[in-house]
Amino acid sequence: TRVVIFTAAVALGASVLSGIGPAFQGSKAVLSPALKNAGWVERRRRRWLNLRNILVVWQVAAATFLVFGAGLAVRSVRASSSYDVGLNAENVAVLWKEPPREELDPDQLREHFLEIASRMEAHPEIEGVAVARTAEAHVFMEDFATALVEMGNGEIQEVPFNAVTPGYFELLDIPLIRGRSLVDSDAVGSNPVAIVNETFIDRYLQGTDGVGERITVSGWMDASQRQDRPGGSLEVVGVAAAPVRVDGSRTRPFLWVSFLQDQPVRAIFHAKGRVSAEAAVPILREEAPSQGGEFTLIDPGPYEALIEYRFMGHMLTSAALFTTGLFALVLAFIGVFGIVSFSVTQRFREMAIRQAVGAHHNQVFRSVVAQGVKTTGVGILVGLLLAIPGAYLARSALLGVAPLDPMALGGGTGILLLASLVAAAIPATRLRKARPMEVLRDE
Repeated sequence: TRVVIFTAAVALGASVLSGIGPAFQGSKAVLSPALKNAGWVERRRRRWLNLRNILVVWQVAAATFLVFGAGLAVRSVRASSSYDVGLNAENVAVLWKEPPREELDPDQLREHFLEIASRMEAHPEIEGVAVARTAEAHVFMEDFATALVEMGNGEIQEVPFNAVTPGYFELLDIPLIRGRSLVDSDAVGSNPVAIVNETFIDRYLQGTDGVGERITVSGWMDASQRQDRPGGSLEVVGVAAAPVRVDGSRTRPFLWVSFLQDQPVRAIFHAKGRVSAEAAVPILREEAPSQGGEFTLIDPGPYEALIEYRFMGHMLTSAALFTTGLFALVLAFIGVFGIVSFSVTQRFREMAIRQAVGAHHNQVFRSVVAQGVKTTGVGILVGLLLAIPGAYLARSALLGVAPLDPMALGGGTGILLLASLVAAAIPATRLRKARPMEVLRDE
């Protein structure tokens, strides 16, 4: 109700403000000079025409800003469809399970999760099952859990991590470029191991290939920044490829530890169906039913849908900007149409005289259209002066698209110029149909 009332009030206020100026000027009009001196009337008309031109310039500038932003958003969403999340989620279904922490101790909870995974894998419809602390490509992954890694100079770096079971990398086709994957012997009581990505090597283990190096972790922090367990030393046994983003940069440093050496409080079950992810969903529900007190953030479903959800913010922003840009384009069209129509009406006699003394009607037509396009051009220039800095300020929200993306920039300005051309051409056609002698006789 408040939104409706506010919107109605803004619309009413805008209407009143738009009418105050012309009404005030009209109330001051002196009839006698107007009748005696047509030039006086013409000067007043030109003054109001200039004011309207200024308003239309700003209208087109706002439309340029919004259409350019809409173009960037649409391009960003298109880029997200080819975004490399670093894994293959085809035919994989996921299920989140987090029992109350007081229900089982970490060792019992780990065995409980592994038993559920074993039951899932026994189904003939399931090709393989892996268990992890979290689903790496979902929207809540950012800063979900971090390892406090000690650097050689004593500095502490927070590095996101995941604890996964053997077979996780193979199930999700995460490529290892050096070393080995996790195996069943990487369990409690054996040498703690880790797999890191290329970005981790480039940033923290420069000058080495990573495999065989040891890293020191002073603590493991969960989502609520509580320490899960004491730190320790880890041996790097493998290096995974770091996905390259659309803009050429790599993903941030990341490391994986063995779920069999972890003290988990939650688990994400990754079940790969032989035919489809949908076929694995009923099995996830059957073997891991929800129990009282459990916290469920992710319902059973295809992993690919979860990845798409990660980019939902970009898609919603794109839809909002596209709709706003479309309305701004319509308003710019109406503004240019209105200003050219007004100009044609006010200059009808002048144009008739020009045609009567020999000007071709095509010349008159082009001059009128040029006026509308010129107004639009100035508005586009002003809009770009505002839009380009704005695009650079919002570049962190763009996914794989440069702030000065040529498609968004050229497409937006091209659409506005085409719209202004059409908007100016419609009223200008009245001049082509007008007969100069009839117009002069009427005047």
